[in-house]
Amino acid sequence: MKKAITIICGSLLTIMSVQAQNQNAWGKVLNQPNCVANAPQNEEMIVKQPEGKLYKNLYSYAEGFYSMWGLVFDGKKDGVARDMVIADDGTFYIQNPMTFFPTNSWIKGRRTVGDTIAVELPQLIYVNENEVKYYATRMNFEVVDGNNQYVKDPKSQTIKFVWRNDSLIKIEDKVLIGMTNSEGSWNGIGDLVSSATVCHYTNMAPSSTEAVKKYIFSFNNGGKEIFERMSEVVFEGNYVYVNNIDSDVPNAWVRGDINGDKIVFNNTQFMGLFATKHAYKWVMPADVSYNSQEGTTDYKSLPSVSFNYNRDNQSFTCPEHGFMANYGYRLIDMEMQVMMKPAFRPWTEKVGKPKNPVISVLQEKDGDTKRFVFVLDRYNVNGSFMNTKNVYYNIYLDDKKYTFTPSIYPWLNADMTDIPIDFADKTRYDFENHGNAHAVMIYEKAGRIGVQAFYQDGNNRLVTDIVYNDGTVVSNINGVSEVAIGKPVYTDLSGRRVASPSKGVYIKSVRMADGNIKSVKVLVP
Repeated sequence: MKKAITIICGSLLTIMSVQAQNQNAWGKVLNQPNCVANAPQNEEMIVKQPEGKLYKNLYSYAEGFYSMWGLVFDGKKDGVARDMVIADDGTFYIQNPMTFFPTNSWIKGRRTVGDTIAVELPQLIYVNENEVKYYATRMNFEVVDGNNQYVKDPKSQTIKFVWRNDSLIKIEDKVLIGMTNSEGSWNGIGDLVSSATVCHYTNMAPSSTEAVKKYIFSFNNGGKEIFERMSEVVFEGNYVYVNNIDSDVPNAWVRGDINGDKIVFNNTQFMGLFATKHAYKWVMPADVSYNSQEGTTDYKSLPSVSFNYNRDNQSFTCPEHGFMANYGYRLIDMEMQVMMKPAFRPWTEKVGKPKNPVISVLQEKDGDTKRFVFVLDRYNVNGSFMNTKNVYYNIYLDDKKYTFTPSIYPWLNADMTDIPIDFADKTRYDFENHGNAHAVMIYEKAGRIGVQAFYQDGNNRLVTDIVYNDGTVVSNINGVSEVAIGKPVYTDLSGRRVASPSKGVYIKSVRMADGNIKSVKVLVP
């Protein structure tokens, strides 16, 4: 039987904050021929899930290397989800052998003696846009021209694993499963340590959600800006359960212990699988602070975090510290989410129409590509925080409502027209969400781009005007338009004109058809 599990971070607490910053430059990527590889004619890259018994989303840990800017960095990854298949003939298939560069391909091996699995390399695992082929290759450490490197093992190309007790463990930790071109040149990516096991962790959830209440969850991400989103809260005995701590797994629960006028969240708690990133997420009590002397931000996991509990209205606030939502529990991943000084207050909605979106900037990229940035307030025209599960927006290219399709946005599983206000993709970052600020990548030609928000609860649909980047506002009532006759002009807060606004706060001014200058303050995330 699966049990709800929390991880008590004992001695790990002292090293977790260091591990997040200890991914150091280790070597250089040597020059590789950028040409079509002369590979065997009969070779085949396995991209389709093989037939057999599927072990879905094994919980994986790896130590190895990745490359950026021509340098090789050492790294660790915890909580990676990886699939494995055992075919009827005993063949083992392992997905994504390069933990730091998922290829969505498989390598295969065979059972030899006892629990040992032998994988014969090289095996084709990736083909880039230039038709260059890359292989999983057995490699040994060597200093080449004064640079730390791994080179193709000339004596053996067999990598061995052990499959035992629902766990697949790579042996020979000093031997690298490296990624090479057809000539055996290393591209700086590979696994030294690799283990994967059936995931037995479960999320601690309340026994019933009949008494669930909606709360506003507010926090900062280590700075001064306050973010808010909806959370569900369940009081059950001496426990309180809250969800949507991590927007990647919004339905996962985190449990706190009620003790008098305090609510204490203890230990690192398992939340679940974030399928987009093929990784398991955990939430940990944490402290995030800026080190002015070093010019760095320090991330520290804590054994617990305590909230002040107001029994009269059942609100609870944390005056210091907070949470980090993290990939895995063994170390602090650099893609963690930070929620400092969190607070939960009961929410009652006064339904109303969303406020009109405010266009921040339209950033021109290559060709027809544009980055469309706008602000959408989470409080409606009545000043009430909206149930964000009911709030969406539409994008307009010229005068037509736009549908986002997998042909242009390949990470999408289906067409999408109505975009949830909390939506953000973690694959290509075509959709970014930073509190009230949103950024959407547009890859099609358009004279102007607009956005319209709406609140939808059953048949109750409340719609804003359509607001365009050229200053035009198309009213929801009888199609009335407020027409701009000039391009927007941006200035910084000192009054200096800015041609291409980047991150920060600006004043956007546009001349309307009636001669008036319309100016608004905008945020570019």
